[in-house]
Amino acid sequence: MRKPTDRARLATVAIVAMTVSCGRPDDGSLPFYPIDAGPHSTSTGTGAATCAPVEPPPCTPVGRPTAPVWDPENESCWRPVSFETPCKAGAVEVALQPTLAAPPLEWEPCDPPSEGCERLGNTLWKTVFAPNWQPPTYTRFSVVKTELGHRLGVRIEGNLPNLTDRWTFSVVYDEKGRASHVWRTTLRAGDDDICSLQQPLVTPSRVWMSVLHIGGDAAATTNTAFFSGAYDEVDSICDAEHFVGAHQNYAASDDILAMWVLGGSRVIFYDRIADNAVTVGAPTWDGGPSFPLPQVTASAAFVLGQTSDLDANGYVWTRETHEAVALVVPPSGSAVPLIASDGKTLVWIAGGIPTGERPPQLVDPWIWTSPHATRPEDVVPAKRLPAPPFLGSRAVANDGMLAFNDIDGTVHIYRLPDLHHWTFKSTYLSPIFIDNSELWLGWEGHVVRQRLDALGPGQPGPL
Repeated sequence: MRKPTDRARLATVAIVAMTVSCGRPDDGSLPFYPIDAGPHSTSTGTGAATCAPVEPPPCTPVGRPTAPVWDPENESCWRPVSFETPCKAGAVEVALQPTLAAPPLEWEPCDPPSEGCERLGNTLWKTVFAPNWQPPTYTRFSVVKTELGHRLGVRIEGNLPNLTDRWTFSVVYDEKGRASHVWRTTLRAGDDDICSLQQPLVTPSRVWMSVLHIGGDAAATTNTAFFSGAYDEVDSICDAEHFVGAHQNYAASDDILAMWVLGGSRVIFYDRIADNAVTVGAPTWDGGPSFPLPQVTASAAFVLGQTSDLDANGYVWTRETHEAVALVVPPSGSAVPLIASDGKTLVWIAGGIPTGERPPQLVDPWIWTSPHATRPEDVVPAKRLPAPPFLGSRAVANDGMLAFNDIDGTVHIYRLPDLHHWTFKSTYLSPIFIDNSELWLGWEGHVVRQRLDALGPGQPGPL
């Protein structure tokens, strides 16, 4: 449970939201509203806006646009995005022929090889960026399972051929590994006015994206814009939500976006259907509970509420209340370092607060479960199984499965109904997504998927 870094504290801590149309007001200013002021006009919650997308410059795609198959000689046409960004005009572009703009996914065996384990290669991406230079890296990603397979949203960055400037691509890949949506921006060498794309968040019906801007002023003022759209409309979205500040990471379902704010441990929750955004948590632990990145389900988000580096309770935020309330509070002297739900089973770990050990080790930790609940009175706690003593930084629950990593590099996978348990060692420590057939893991520069049926029989859960 990390405290924010010094660099994180540079972000503006007064979080506000604003609604943006396709153009600025006549005086060039942007309208600001408190982010917890309730509903405000936007098209993010309802789909594409009525304003016309920005017209692309004249362009003829290189290659074969009538039968687009990516190769290094092909090039897509691009146009500036239609929504207002906090960056310079035209800094963020969207591809008009995404299959020409980004190479298809390429999978290779993990290193070291293990059964059922593949990692995302970057051989094809090297032809997009500077050859024989620092390889492009996959920095963050998201995954969703559909009836046809898995969709992937990933952020890739690397040097341009001039070796000084850098490109950032945010790409949505379809179930066949082809680029279906591509955005890009460029960081020029020596430019202290920074525009950066974050990874697309793919959900069953839509895509969420955010654009981060760090200004060149003395305060390095940070602004973020985020937008959302169904897969068939997201390329032409005209409106976005904005706030002053930045987020360390974010997570989403179809109707909920949760952004972990820099400059403290707070979370901005955005309810797409109600078109409502609120901030929960305190800038410092002295001011009350702080909230790291939550685990989001269809209608709720489960999050730790920390009052110190080691002390935490399990909280839930719901679309019905727009409030974060304590859902699982252990006895005095205990802490809850993990809480999650797949929408059917609520699961958490509780144990005695560590005393002086580094890394922290819970005293007598156990895994607890309950039928899915979002109100304290509906939780039916059942003490199920001793838990691993060392816990990592992220847990994912979905499709009847739970995965988390511990500090010594072991990934733990549980089948929630019966807590059948599998473990394996992995260099890539952070679980990002799980379903009943695959676990996806990532770290800076890596995307890995592991077939669950290759992990062996595992260990039966409690009787």
